[in-house]
Amino acid sequence: EMIHMLQNMYVSKDPTERMMALGLMDRIFYAHEAMDRLPKLLSRWTPGTYSREYLCDLVECTHVTLKLLDANAERCKSALSDETDRKRPNDALERMNITASEFDQNAYFMRKFVSNQIVFMHIQLLSRYSVNSPHVNRHIAAYFIRLCKFKINK
Repeated sequence: EMIHMLQNMYVSKDPTERMMALGLMDRIFYAHEAMDRLPKLLSRWTPGTYSREYLCDLVECTHVTLKLLDANAERCKSALSDETDRKRPNDALERMNITASEFDQNAYFMRKFVSNQIVFMHIQLLSRYSVNSPHVNRHIAAYFIRLCKFKINK
């Protein structure tokens, strides 16, 4: 619910809500000691321990998080002009935009969301395709599509 609230704040037309969303994202994802708890929740999942509904919630939360990070990276890169002095940002918003534009969401995905266990978790949920809601199945497919775009180094 909180990640959905963050997403709603991020896309809000109210500049105050948008600024609050950027501040929260800065603290959750981009800070030196980020407070992102989703990777920990994913790593603690074990088959037979948690319900299918909990697994659906994890998959949806993962999807929303990755979409939010992708959208913010695009927005921040386009917001920063070539003339922006990246060494001395003038205000907090500019600093957050610089930090977000330098954040490597692909490395974050590979480091935090790709493991045998997490892939197996998605496979387990996909095996219940006929029972899952359509949006959960789309989120699973989106995860595997994103995963297929990466080259595995030996």
